[in-house]
Amino acid sequence: MQEFRIDKQFINIFKLGIVVFSFFAIFSLLLPILPEDEKSESIGISDEALSILGFAFFGCATWLTFICLQKCKKANILVDDQGIWYKHLSREERLIKWSEISKIKERANAQCLELFNSRNEKLIRIEYQIIDFFKLRQIIEQKVAVVSLEGRDDLNRFTKPKYYHIISLTLLGVFAALGLGLMITESFLIGFIFLIFMMPILCLEYIKAPCAIYINKDSFSIYYPLKYKIIKFTDVSTIQIFKIPQHYGISIPQIEIKLIKGKTIKLKAFKEEPYGMLDSLKKAVKNK
Repeated sequence: MQEFRIDKQFINIFKLGIVVFSFFAIFSLLLPILPEDEKSESIGISDEALSILGFAFFGCATWLTFICLQKCKKANILVDDQGIWYKHLSREERLIKWSEISKIKERANAQCLELFNSRNEKLIRIEYQIIDFFKLRQIIEQKVAVVSLEGRDDLNRFTKPKYYHIISLTLLGVFAALGLGLMITESFLIGFIFLIFMMPILCLEYIKAPCAIYINKDSFSIYYPLKYKIIKFTDVSTIQIFKIPQHYGISIPQIEIKLIKGKTIKLKAFKEEPYGMLDSLKKAVKNK
């Protein structure tokens, strides 16, 4: 029997969130009785209305964070030769046998892996934030006899979703407008510095990130917003996946294609599930 636990860093960020949101909720509740010098300038909303809105918002945020924390505490997984189950539940009552699992669904946006039976009923949810998640995933694939894993039917084209480009270009436009706005107002120098130094960095970050990769007969075609290049399979050293960076406990899977000569190619935020994408890329290089 093996145990897989949620990363404590992920649990700690929820605990910190409860403390922070609770503080602001209480502060909002006390806003009408604070001394005048402790209040911010009026923005056309009464203190009572602002207090109610603030308490409702931060109160809801506190409650939702508390619910997420409780779910995370119950997300530890146990596996053995017979099946898989949540640690906080008894094996006799909640064991999910490997033979019951007929479909594995990857939910990269929800940061989890879900297992379904033949009636399309969700059996268990496995969080990305589990330590050694990739090892657990391999165990599941080895144990499940018949598995239909969505998005893993030997795909040979992987692209970033349209909303990635829309959001990226929108943010670039917003920051450009912000810089021009600062230049037009009294903060000309700040706006000028922002446009000269910050905008090129943001533009390069978008332009240098691969937005599509196609698997050909003997090479990868990697497309960028303004160019594309061909990588021969023989030029590839290794292909690995990392759950990086760790943004406050949130894992962002990133595939790295290391070349014998040249810079490592980093792939993330693609619409296809990352582990299926990894398998397809590895299979293509292996069969070169």
